[in-house]
Amino acid sequence: MNAKPKAIKGNQEAFETYKTLFGSLNRAMNAQFYLEAVFIEYAILEDRTAALLHHIGHPVKNKTSLARKINKLANLRTGNKNQYLGRYFVPDFFAQIREWNNSRNQLVHALAGMTPDKESWKIIAEDGRQMARMLSSKTKLCKHAVERAKAKSAK
Repeated sequence: MNAKPKAIKGNQEAFETYKTLFGSLNRAMNAQFYLEAVFIEYAILEDRTAALLHHIGHPVKNKTSLARKINKLANLRTGNKNQYLGRYFVPDFFAQIREWNNSRNQLVHALAGMTPDKESWKIIAEDGRQMARMLSSKTKLCKHAVERAKAKSAK
């Protein structure tokens, strides 16, 4: 398997990609395919944390883990080192994502040796969907705020 994923190029392509991802996520949840939902949520959170860091001027390398991106965002938010994070994210939001990521990691690492517990998978999937939606929405708000500030300062 040498297929490499295509990078998202423009705003319209990004919109279509996220429309597809959130559609797939909703279908997975409705069909009670919670592991699939968690996989999609993780992908969204990975991408949105990287995009958020990029928009606020702290880009990261592609291979930076979700945990490191969350820690960086939490540190920037906690230390009030970035006005946009303070404006758009409640203080414990990144801690909630960190907790979800830890639960997700425990689930994934235990899959082969555990008795399926669909109820705990469902909880992780529901929490992840909520966080993915919130992060996606707030990232978009931050992006627009940064763009407005740049346009204003360019005048």
